[in-house]
Amino acid sequence: MVELGEHCHTHIIPRLKKVIDGEDPGGITQAVNWGGGGGFRYYRLAPSLLEKDRWGNWIISRQYNPAMLAEAVCKLMGYTYAPSERHYWQHGTSSERDFIYVNPKLDP
Repeated sequence: MVELGEHCHTHIIPRLKKVIDGEDPGGITQAVNWGGGGGFRYYRLAPSLLEKDRWGNWIISRQYNPAMLAEAVCKLMGYTYAPSERHYWQHGTSSERDFIYVNPKLDP
């Protein structure tokens, strides 16, 4: 399921917890004799990677810091975001021999 807005915290998550605990008699629970169990995962969406500048050109959002951008690039390219402690620019892997390196742009 996908939910946007604060009602996710005030309504959806508490209801899911009740369903899992077998404490929600309404809705589909009663219709299928649900006895509880299961689980769910909760994810927050990142801000949009792109935004338009004042001239209408698509640019990388100002909300992204370098680490967020490196993680987004890994995700888009099919890599696992895993910054290396040994190699400064190595930010992700896809196999034992494939890595993604991010070279930050330095101001002139």
